[in-house]
Amino acid sequence: MPNISQAKTIPSPTGGLNVIDNLATMPETDAIVLRNMYPEQYGCKIRGGWKTHVGGLTGQVNTLIPVVRTAGTTLLFAADDTGLREVTTAQAVANGASIVLTDSQLQFVSISNGSGANTVAFNGVDDGVWWNPSTNSWSYLTFTAGVPTSGQWAGVDPKKLIQCAAHQRRLWAVEKNSTRGWYLPPEQVWGTAVAFDFGGLFQRGGYLQAITTWTLDSGAGMDDMLVAISSNGEVVLFRGINPASAADWALHGVFVIGATFSRRCFARLGNDVVILTEYGLVSLNGIVGQGLEGIDAGKIARKVQPLLSRLTSGYKTAKTWQVTVNFPRNILTVNVPVTSDSDKYQLVMNTLTNAWCEFQGIVANNWAGDYFGGNGFVGKAYSGTRDNVTWDGLDGNPIVADTQQAFSYFNDNANNKHFKLIQPTFLVQSPISYYIFGNMDFSFETGSIPSSTTAPLAGGIWDGSNWDGTTWGGLLNSQKEWSSLIGYGMAASVRLTFSSTQEVTWVATKWVYETGGII
Repeated sequence: MPNISQAKTIPSPTGGLNVIDNLATMPETDAIVLRNMYPEQYGCKIRGGWKTHVGGLTGQVNTLIPVVRTAGTTLLFAADDTGLREVTTAQAVANGASIVLTDSQLQFVSISNGSGANTVAFNGVDDGVWWNPSTNSWSYLTFTAGVPTSGQWAGVDPKKLIQCAAHQRRLWAVEKNSTRGWYLPPEQVWGTAVAFDFGGLFQRGGYLQAITTWTLDSGAGMDDMLVAISSNGEVVLFRGINPASAADWALHGVFVIGATFSRRCFARLGNDVVILTEYGLVSLNGIVGQGLEGIDAGKIARKVQPLLSRLTSGYKTAKTWQVTVNFPRNILTVNVPVTSDSDKYQLVMNTLTNAWCEFQGIVANNWAGDYFGGNGFVGKAYSGTRDNVTWDGLDGNPIVADTQQAFSYFNDNANNKHFKLIQPTFLVQSPISYYIFGNMDFSFETGSIPSSTTAPLAGGIWDGSNWDGTTWGGLLNSQKEWSSLIGYGMAASVRLTFSSTQEVTWVATKWVYETGGII
């Protein structure tokens, strides 16, 4: 008899999470569920694990401050309920606080001058803090009513300042619950500050939420503009170097973006600034010149915009929202605060493809590169293949991946199909166990999570093992297994779940089916 079965291979959902398109028209390389699987160009890869970097901190670690010293080395400091502690080196218990604070939610910026690389931070409650490169230590920034000397501000009390930025070699700071920004003379981190009131430009009212910079050439130069973000949803752009000079300071425009609710609502992404608002994640490049129509321009977060909007509406009062970019890993992260530590998760975007996914199981309050602050500890993400590993590399839990790909009509949206076999293709070091199922016609059945996969096979190390006497390790192998499937429908979607303690990349899925009639 002639062969009446057909086969189709569908790539894994490297288009990422999609919550905006209709299920019947969604691209088949997108995903309805994509948890702990990161969409790369060549497949969906299980995210890296995390470990405790430094433990023994007090309460929630709400700020991590990397201090880049003039010599090029970097120190890492964490703010907990007691103050700032150095957490550069992995260890079981953190060192004592180097400077005392009552609020661990700080915003900071680095600015260089003749003395080296300075770091300045404010929280709106305590005196400001300053990493002095001349002394290689933290000190307070305090207020004086007289002539300021080292470490003193005149004009405004640093206790009132809550966010800061560097623009055209000037340090700017936001006064809490006001429309005023304050700036110092060029290259100074202390001195007499001058007020600049943005309130007259905020047509919708509200206070000054944050200040940052925006550039058209991805660098730092004469075209850098000052960006003032209001709480009620406007962005004010100024071009120039000296705010005190009408000839050298000009308004570039005022644009509507949607209300903001976090001091950590923005991140620099190349020559763009992305801002977290009530509308979701907004691209400044998309907004300028387009207005509100630019919000859905499709450049940044179109596919997850409804999800972001729902989350921001439900948890906008939480402190631990943050937008951050990890450039070496090509990752943009929106840290989502929820009601408990165990429920915290992140929405993550591949900055090369704009494909999104969800990371669950990383209990982060805030991020600084690979490091994050948690409840009583500082963690390091993208480290190994297990979660919750101790600082010295022991224990740990498998990482659980859960996905459902978009439905496919298999190039025929008029006829039913009888699905018989399914074959996922993985790149692994050793075989994995997984649950796989074909959901028919927009159903969302789930299954139990299999036990974790076996550890990677031990192998030889180059220049350390005997030649021709050891199996080479570290190479990825293709795993392809057919599973029987009984399913009837016009469209089908693969549901895939597994837990793993090794690197796994899902490349594609092959389906075998027969085409029937309309009913």
